Amino acid sequence: MLYRSGLSEKQLAFIENDLKAVPQDHLIVAMMHIPLVKSTPWLEPRREMLLRLLQSREHCISLSGHKHHHEHVMMTDADGWKGPKPHHHMMNVTVCGAWWSGKPDEHGIPHTMCADGTPNGYTVMHFDGNNYLLDYCAARRSADEQVRITSPEVVQVAKAASQEFRANVFNAFPDAVVEWRLNDDDWQPMQKTVNETDPVFQALFDEEQPMLPDNLPWRKLHKPMVCPHLWKANLTTAHEKGTHLIQVRATNSNGQVLKGERIFRVE
Repeated sequence: MLYRSGLSEKQLAFIENDLKAVPQDHLIVAMMHIPLVKSTPWLEPRREMLLRLLQSREHCISLSGHKHHHEHVMMTDADGWKGPKPHHHMMNVTVCGAWWSGKPDEHGIPHTMCADGTPNGYTVMHFDGNNYLLDYCAARRSADEQVRITSPEVVQVAKAASQEFRANVFNAFPDAVVEWRLNDDDWQPMQKTVNETDPVFQALFDEEQPMLPDNLPWRKLHKPMVCPHLWKANLTTAHEKGTHLIQVRATNSNGQVLKGERIFRVE
């Protein structure tokens, strides 16, 4: 089977003509399969033509799939976007996650976590005039599951303050402000990671690989990718023995707040 992607001259002409009938103050939502960023070379010439059509619009967002992970990108001149402000492009999480891969759970369903550590799921888009909000929803999980905190279950008190932990904020914008606190302490900033994979997905991948025969009854996990929405910090305020609560909150530039919690123990 031949896989083909791209935009035809007829499609571009249709988009150009259709936009002429849409008032400038209306929101334009462009939906496609192949992303406008991190795309294949043969898409480039007509991708540039599409960007030229969209960049005249003040209110515009584009949504894509294909990559099987979840990522918000604010396109600038470096991405070929020439508009007066960055363009919001989202590569949407998939219902099948990483192509239904990974060991099946007790219901016979593969955990199929995406290679960036995002649980498989979908997005709900809300509209209010030319404003919009994108809500990520993990499949078969609570709507509140927006952040996964990875830390040891138990930490020795002498080492607690230097213990690192990670927060994968699935629906975070690239410039999200991510903070953490222990119990009811003051909020402290977290640092965005560089070239790191999600620790949970990496552990699943490492665990499965040595034991996998070629005739597996399920599909092997995809290779882990660098996670674009992972932050880290040290448990600097964990000085006392006992059970503690890590809280993480991430604030996107549109005011959207995403939260997560995790309990651990200091001994």
